[in-house]
Amino acid sequence: MLELPPEKAANLGLGARQFRKREAPDMSNRSEWTDTPTDKQRKAQEPKTAEETDMDALKLIAIQKRDEEMEKLAETSAKRKPYSLLEMHQEKLKKQKKEKMKEEPVERRPFSRDIDLQCNKFDNAQKQSILKKASQLNNRFSQGESRFL
Repeated sequence: MLELPPEKAANLGLGARQFRKREAPDMSNRSEWTDTPTDKQRKAQEPKTAEETDMDALKLIAIQKRDEEMEKLAETSAKRKPYSLLEMHQEKLKKQKKEKMKEEPVERRPFSRDIDLQCNKFDNAQKQSILKKASQLNNRFSQGESRFL
C-alpha cells in the first residue's frame, strides 16, 4: 500500500523534464497501489480469465517458435564456418609470414643516407613555398596570415 505503482516508480524524478512525446501509460487499474497483502494473495489464487490464458499461451508459442528458428540458424551457420573469423585471419597471417620468410633471405645492407633518412622527400618548389610561409611570420608573438606552416 505504501509503494508506487510500477508504471510510476520507473520514472520517478529521473525522466526528461519535458512534455511527453508518447501517450501516458494506462493508469485505470490502480488497485495494485492500494492492495493489501490479503488482497494480493486472493488475486493470485483466483483463476485467470480465458483471454489472459489465451494470450499467455500465444506468447509461449511465439517464444518457442523464435527459439527453434534461432537454433536452426545457429546450426546452419556452424556448418558453413568451421573456424571463427579471428582464427581464419590468424591462419592467413601465419601463412603470409612463412611465405615472406621463404622469399627474402635476411641480410644486412650498408647504410645509405638517402634511403635511411629519406632527406629528399620534397622538391625545390615545396621548399620555396615552406620558406615563403615561414617568412610571413613577423615575430614569435604575431599570428601571421596562415595558421600553419
